[in-house]
Amino acid sequence: MGDVKTKAARRTISLSETAIAALRRQRKRQLEQRLAAGERWNNDLNLVFTTKEGRPLRAGNILAIDLKRITRKAGLEGVTLHTLRHTHASILIFQGVDIRTVSRRLGHENVTTTLQTYAHLLPGQDEAAAERVDSFISSLENGSC
Repeated sequence: MGDVKTKAARRTISLSETAIAALRRQRKRQLEQRLAAGERWNNDLNLVFTTKEGRPLRAGNILAIDLKRITRKAGLEGVTLHTLRHTHASILIFQGVDIRTVSRRLGHENVTTTLQTYAHLLPGQDEAAAERVDSFISSLENGSC
């Protein structure tokens, strides 16, 4: 693996069950490709995504061919890897994931970078905070806290 821009960029993130299932399907496809390739298969590497002969994919091929083909089939012309990254972050924020976790998943060294990029997705947070304070105070008054 090549160098990364920052220390935070080298990270471990949790995967959803859907992502794990997709990786398992990929592993099955790769094992089938390995059998078909026979001796041509490159055993030197242990990569998840490879050519049909076990060699590394070229970044240009992934972007220029595979991603375009997949997004076109899905009716999503013009989608890039960067678009997918922003979509991932936006979904996390809309689903209420805290900004520090979003920042770590993106590999931002500082949560400020994440906030500067995605703050526009956080409207209504101040109102929600006021409601939570009211709720907490009410629970104190009712003795339920």
